[in-house]
Amino acid sequence: MLDVNILCWDSTKQIWCWYNKMQFITQYAFFFDESKPTIFIKQVGDDHFEPVLSLKHKNESMLNEVLTPIHQKYENTGIIIDSSIVANRSEKDSIIIEAQIKKTNQELKDAPHQPYPYRPPNRQWLMKNCKKFGLPFRNTVFKKTEFVDDVYGWLPDETISTMGDGHCGFSSVATLITGDPKNHGILRIIIARHILGNVNTNLLFFENAKELANADLQVDANKSTDRWMRSVHLAAAADLFSCNILVKRSRSHGWTCYNSSTFRRGLQQTTYVPELPSMLLNNVADCHFEPVLTLKRID
Repeated sequence: MLDVNILCWDSTKQIWCWYNKMQFITQYAFFFDESKPTIFIKQVGDDHFEPVLSLKHKNESMLNEVLTPIHQKYENTGIIIDSSIVANRSEKDSIIIEAQIKKTNQELKDAPHQPYPYRPPNRQWLMKNCKKFGLPFRNTVFKKTEFVDDVYGWLPDETISTMGDGHCGFSSVATLITGDPKNHGILRIIIARHILGNVNTNLLFFENAKELANADLQVDANKSTDRWMRSVHLAAAADLFSCNILVKRSRSHGWTCYNSSTFRRGLQQTTYVPELPSMLLNNVADCHFEPVLTLKRID
């Protein structure tokens, strides 16, 4: 409901346990979403919880009373705490501190990860898929796009601006496949029908998939909407067009992959297929999609 990570300290076992939305949806226990805020609590006994106001490292307090709104970075921990919310608090206040793990660019590039080779689609592949699904093909936007051996160390460079009207995700995919964002309405319907045709096998992995798809069939492509693109749409589109769709999220490093394995087994069981063409999307501020044309290396 809050869409955050909750880290809970188990005093008995002396370990941190974490909980978030993806565990609730997929029942996959080992997923920590770095793009979401994190709050800390402590479990005392079997039935009592307390909010965590400070952390300790090597037997030294990491956070004492903070009276001015500053950001504090603690040496060798990589944790940055926004302490502005702690100023002028009373003893009765319940304080939630948001913490994010910060790494240098070199540490990010050296981190263990699954390589994602980027192979942009060619004109023939695009025209074939447009013909197959009755989409009008205008042109390819991949004229300057080049192969990259692993997008993990790359960021979006040139993108195409999209309208913030609730259709941006579908407009972005329509631009990449057909060369024209105006085909987003047709694309939405095609994706919705594909979801409904497979909903019995995929409901476990995507929340409210059937309801979302039915609502998509009623969307007016010429008016703004609050029915924006979600994970189930990305997975269904990647399954339909037999490709990888890679999404760069603004608040986490790396790219999230969607393809047929996502649609069949869920996001946490996705297997990247390097032989397939890939399309890239930039998720700006985690709420707005833009198609990515070119990439730049992380400095």
